[in-house]
Amino acid sequence: MTKPGLTGPGGGKVGALVLSVNTKPNTSSTVGYNHYALLCSMENVWSLKHLGFAGAPGLTCFGKDVFNES
Repeated sequence: MTKPGLTGPGGGKVGALVLSVNTKPNTSSTVGYNHYALLCSMENVWSLKHLGFAGAPGLTCFGKDVFNES
């Protein structure tokens, strides 16, 4: 049996704190991200290939709701 986070694509609810010059103070998001979304986002920032589930089809990397991009 696949267990989220142990043998599967992550899961469960966790809090996250994002510290970035690209994130405005008091920003919050209702988008459901998982651990691989964070990895995917960091790989995108440094133009790296996605590892494992960070490259899974349909995974949502951090977006404008986190980075306040226009």
